[in-house]
Amino acid sequence: MPDLERNKQAVMAFYDLMFNQCRPREAIELYAGADYIQHNPGVANGKEGFIAYFEEALDPPPPELEATQADLAGLLAWIAKAETDAARSRLIGQALDAIDDGLAGDAVVARLSEARRGLGSEANEQADAIDLLAQRVRELGRTSAAGEAAPSV
Repeated sequence: MPDLERNKQAVMAFYDLMFNQCRPREAIELYAGADYIQHNPGVANGKEGFIAYFEEALDPPPPELEATQADLAGLLAWIAKAETDAARSRLIGQALDAIDDGLAGDAVVARLSEARRGLGSEANEQADAIDLLAQRVRELGRTSAAGEAAPSV
């Protein structure tokens, strides 16, 4: 087998073990040299730095922090009802449609970021959908215009 093909297979195997199987310790021990140099300034040099960083990064969230699409859709529906600005309400409705359509989180965040622009936040700031929703619930208070209680966040 030519070196290029063997290298491609090694990279694919590393990525599979590392990201698909979430086993960074095994991946780095099998596929990295003795003197692993990390080029990300936020991660310590060496294999142990890599392992420590990615074992934490790849851990699933604690069960109490997991949100389902239904949870997010319910919260967005409540926010849309409570929103008094028609343009933001429309954009929040589009985010709700994106969840209902099963679109990726990036599409939902893009719509929520558009809705957030009028709230004094930096437009270029990287947004997290859960943080945006929780922030908006706090800003709107705990009941909608129709008097409905907010879902817990």
